[in-house]
Amino acid sequence: LYYAIRALNDETLSAFDVNLRRLASQFINPKKEVLKSVHYFYAPWKEEKGKEQSAYLARLRATQVKLIPGKFQHKIERCKQCETQTVRHIEKLTDVNLAVAILSEAVSNTYDRALVITNDSDISGGIRTTKKLFPNKKIIVLTPPGKQAAFYLTSVASTCLPIKVGHLALSRFDWKKKERITSIPTVLEKVKVEVKITKLFNFIEI
Repeated sequence: LYYAIRALNDETLSAFDVNLRRLASQFINPKKEVLKSVHYFYAPWKEEKGKEQSAYLARLRATQVKLIPGKFQHKIERCKQCETQTVRHIEKLTDVNLAVAILSEAVSNTYDRALVITNDSDISGGIRTTKKLFPNKKIIVLTPPGKQAAFYLTSVASTCLPIKVGHLALSRFDWKKKERITSIPTVLEKVKVEVKITKLFNFIEI
C-alpha cells in the first residue's frame, strides 16, 4: 500500500496518513458486519525513514491495529562489467506472515470474511489453501490504488476490489465528516443477509 500511494505522486495523499480502520470500514456493510481486527504487516526501516514510520506505527497502535513486523535483508550486488557494488534492501517475511495469518485466523474461526490489502501474488498459495480447507470463508483482495490486480490473486480470491483515491481521502487520520469529498467511493461488497453478525478481519501488507 505504501509504495502504491507514493507512485501516485499526489501531494494531497500520504501513505503515513491512512487510518486503516477507516479504510477497511468503507468495504463493509455496518448493518450486517463488524470489523473484528486489523493486522498490519511491515518491515521496520532505519534512519530518517524509520522515524516517520515509527510515528505512523504509533498512530496505528492507538487505533488498536495489530502490528506484525518482518525484516529487511541487505544484499550486495556486484556489476560484472564495472565491478561496482550496490546494496539492495529486500523485504523478508512480510508475505509469509500475511499468508500464515490468513490461514491461522481461519483455523481459529475468528473471521467469516477477510479483507486483504495487497497485490503480492506470493500469498496466493495461502489464500488457495485457506479456501480449500474452509470453503465458506470469503477472502476479498483489495488492490492498492493505481494497480491492476495480480492474475494469481484474482484466480484464488473470492473477489478483488480496487482501492481508489476517494477511499484514501476518506481514510485520513485528520478527516472530518463535515469535509466534502468529490469522489466519494460507492464500492461495497454485497453481503448475504444472515441472522448473525459477520466477523470481519482486515489484513494489510505494507
